[in-house]
Amino acid sequence: MVSIAQVVKKIIDTKPFLQEALLKEIINYGALADLLIDEVTENLGKEPKHSAVMMAIRRYQEKLTQSPFTKLEFKSSSFNVRSGLFTITMESSSTLHAIGATMHQLLKKKRDSFFTITEGVTEVTIIADQKYKTDILKLLKKETILSKKMDMASLTITIPEEALGNYGVYYTILRKLTWEAINVAEIVSTNRELVILLTENDVMRAFNALRRE
Repeated sequence: MVSIAQVVKKIIDTKPFLQEALLKEIINYGALADLLIDEVTENLGKEPKHSAVMMAIRRYQEKLTQSPFTKLEFKSSSFNVRSGLFTITMESSSTLHAIGATMHQLLKKKRDSFFTITEGVTEVTIIADQKYKTDILKLLKKETILSKKMDMASLTITIPEEALGNYGVYYTILRKLTWEAINVAEIVSTNRELVILLTENDVMRAFNALRRE
């Protein structure tokens, strides 16, 4: 038989903003129990005691704050902000591999250039400096363009070595950005580097959100 604690966990797990508020310890357990009790009753099949729902919330909050991902901080991480980027997404095609190789040859001669290609099953996305936009679009003139985004910026985070084995590393980052209503346009990652593509208006807000206690 399902327990009140299991039902409360299931409900809160689907509401990330409630999770964040519990982590920040800014929610009154009684008020949250008032909010959830009807949904708990529906899932449980009977009306629980208000005090039992409060206790389940309290225990959930204690487990949440003890989870490894909540311990991760990025104040000691290396951050790099880069503006003046654009992104273009195309339908995947047999010619894109050769075009990608040509772009690499073109841009590797340029000092300090930013260029990545991400291949999905049906789409390919390129992120590059806007100063190379004309050259790149010329190479892609026969490709089917799905979207283009200008005035973009990247925030590159070097993940601390000791954090690599912990679960929830990316979740910790994206949770903080979501809490600040910052939209993530693209994500590119390697072993220790996470590159988040944002609008130029959002990139410093994202930087400050991750550096904040």
